Amino acid sequence: MKTKDVRVAIAGTRAAEVLPADPRSIDHGLLKSLARSTRNGFGTDISDESVKEHVMGSNILQLLKVEGAPVGFASYDMIEVTPGNGVGRERQLSVLYLRGIVVEKEHQGRGFFKEALSQAIGQNSPDVLSMRTQNPLIYMATKRLVGRMYPNGGVYPSVTLGHNEHAHSLGLEIAKRLGMRRYEDSEFREQRTYETALNDTVPRVDEETERLFSSLRINRNRGDSIVIVSLLRPG
Repeated sequence: MKTKDVRVAIAGTRAAEVLPADPRSIDHGLLKSLARSTRNGFGTDISDESVKEHVMGSNILQLLKVEGAPVGFASYDMIEVTPGNGVGRERQLSVLYLRGIVVEKEHQGRGFFKEALSQAIGQNSPDVLSMRTQNPLIYMATKRLVGRMYPNGGVYPSVTLGHNEHAHSLGLEIAKRLGMRRYEDSEFREQRTYETALNDTVPRVDEETERLFSSLRINRNRGDSIVIVSLLRPG
């Protein structure tokens, strides 16, 4: 996918930038640097091969930089799904799927997540945003950005995502398209997404988010994740 030549500085932090990049142009030296940033950001021993797959195997790539030096990345795929909606009508939807995002610990909390996703959504105009995560902070940040999404702990009716797109059907179609073999559509949960917990610590979050993750029985040490689904363009 062709990337646009834009440089987006994060408000209030001139030295921090989100820069689109061509996944095919990443050289060995930059890949090693991103692998080090990934291990630093998660605090766990994630392999170079896993980072390479997330970076070079993606459709869309952003480099996260501070004062010109890479401190992380975000990678995405654009996929198409045609979920059933329970009323006999179907339409194809474009899905921006966040494969992964990581920032070195020193630079977390500077707004990289919000800026990276906002830029990717703005440039690709997807109908749906989706991702897998076991990090409740990522869930909270996504909710602040997009508003209505699933799973939601019953805050919104789970029957529709608007315009009769069935939430569970959409989640299931995304899971099938991405080859999730242990996906449970009733819970928007996938067991054993990862080999173990990705982060070295469990971040503190608000009570609502804690209750949601507890109710979904997310086992971090087993590598479980939730699958976030948000319809961005209900029309």
